[in-house]
Amino acid sequence: MSRGLREVPEITGDNLLLTPWADGDAAGVLEMADDVTRTWSSSMRSLRTEEDAQVWMRGRVEDPDRVDWAIREPGTRSLMGRVGLVRFGASPSSAEIAYAVSPRFRRRGVAREAVAMSFRYGVEKLGLHRVALLHAVGNRASCAVAASTGFGYEGVQREAFDHGDGVLHDAHLHARLATDPPGPTAPAPQPLDPVTLTGDGLRLRLWTDDDAGIVLAGLSEPEVVRWNPTAPAA
Repeated sequence: MSRGLREVPEITGDNLLLTPWADGDAAGVLEMADDVTRTWSSSMRSLRTEEDAQVWMRGRVEDPDRVDWAIREPGTRSLMGRVGLVRFGASPSSAEIAYAVSPRFRRRGVAREAVAMSFRYGVEKLGLHRVALLHAVGNRASCAVAASTGFGYEGVQREAFDHGDGVLHDAHLHARLATDPPGPTAPAPQPLDPVTLTGDGLRLRLWTDDDAGIVLAGLSEPEVVRWNPTAPAA
């Protein structure tokens, strides 16, 4: 594939390789774009055919504001995922990391090593001072990757992600400076899992669609309407 303006060198790690994209990677890109990846990665959500994958790869390769690698297994050079530095800034010198891992290579430390390698390249070769890692609040796997590779949690960016469901979702912002230690850092606080509580004749549970009529009746009571400005008017 023809290259953009930024160099994309091959980098050897302890357990994987980072290489430029190749024309034969389309099938591997489609394998990577499973339901999990589509949930968290808007750029891969529409990939359904190898032609889609070729267009996606060209976008990564030809973008002058991006350094994007294929993550490969040493020896076989099988496609394990992707990682890249994107959204470069000048003052301070900065970028963001984006990544994804193919289903059969997950839970093997691939993301952690690829993120660490791309961060090191950005600092040592591109002179970056700050690298950010941004992910949707519900993406606990990315939160763990960020914490394990020294990216400190900096807060929530409200309505920063479009998941394709018509709702803008909040995001966790992590970042690591060139002067920061390698980690780990404390992970971001996670949303609480829903639970049902029972006791003293009461049960507390999540709402269901069947509750709509009861809720409407309760919110229509005159005293509720009087003190609750969001209640429907009688």
